Amino acid sequence: MGEASLVRDLPCPATLSVIVPVYRGAGYLEALLGEVGLLKANWEATGAPLELVEVVLVDDAAVDGSGTLAESLSRRYNWVRVIHLSRNYGQHAATAAGILHCFGDWVATLDEDLQHPPAMIPKLLARAVGESADVVYALPVDGPHRQYWRNWSSRAYKTVLGWLSGNPEIRQFNSFRIVRGPIARAASSVIGHDGYLDVVLGWFTNRVATVALPLRDLRTHTGGAPGYSFRRLLSHARRLVVSSRSTIFRGAILAGLVVLVLSLGAATLISLREWLDPGSAGARGWTSLMAVIAFYGGLGTFLVGALLEYMNVLVLNAQGKPPFFLIDRSGDERLRDWFQRTGFAD
Repeated sequence: MGEASLVRDLPCPATLSVIVPVYRGAGYLEALLGEVGLLKANWEATGAPLELVEVVLVDDAAVDGSGTLAESLSRRYNWVRVIHLSRNYGQHAATAAGILHCFGDWVATLDEDLQHPPAMIPKLLARAVGESADVVYALPVDGPHRQYWRNWSSRAYKTVLGWLSGNPEIRQFNSFRIVRGPIARAASSVIGHDGYLDVVLGWFTNRVATVALPLRDLRTHTGGAPGYSFRRLLSHARRLVVSSRSTIFRGAILAGLVVLVLSLGAATLISLREWLDPGSAGARGWTSLMAVIAFYGGLGTFLVGALLEYMNVLVLNAQGKPPFFLIDRSGDERLRDWFQRTGFAD
């Protein structure tokens, strides 16, 4: 009996859903679905223990007729579904909406403009099952954008924010990702207004991996306008800041405590010196005034930091950050063995 026959005898193949937010994709959707169709057919032909069961196109109030085109393509491909948002909500909200309407064991998210080749999905999935990771991001080998300043500013911004928030995974965030289905749907169900999907995914798992891939923003590399205007990029950055838990609050608490201790120490030394050697402190009242100012400044900094930390905890609770989450990774072994035998993701 051949290898393909043995694989087909295995029960319940793992399923994959692909989510594509659509806003300005009229020139790309047909080619994108063609590539996804090739991947689907290849898996079926090789008897893979994995089935690409659906592509969910999320019409985020598209401005170029993409929504109508998506409906037309869904009639051509029976594995394509389309959902329409009532207005433009942005990429993260659209992606979350699509995830909530999918049922795959794994969820891959792609941009509409072929910046994320569907043929690279197996590489992400192979890394996920190989390391029992729950989220795998594509990591561009070089900057995906034609503008050097945009590549540099994006890396610099994520690096700084990763340091401030205490979340090093921020530097790896990318909209080309594969996520374990239950985690993807759980995160999408609690993401709040102006939430950042990748930050919320971090509430449910810290098993995150990356795969270095050659990605290119075809819009800019072919001389077209970028998918995001500068204003939308700023809004994107703001959501990342708002969604991240900042370590600045804890830093304020620590700084306030340090100043409090130093001011009390200085006040003690000043009092002892004045008691042992009256008049040796120089200008009378100045040093004690500085110690009092430092004490109350440290106390104020400490209290503000503690208050902000407390409010941050309340916000996270209100947004639905869970105290725990259960996940089943037992199905990874079968996929891992298949990837190792076939080298499909190489």
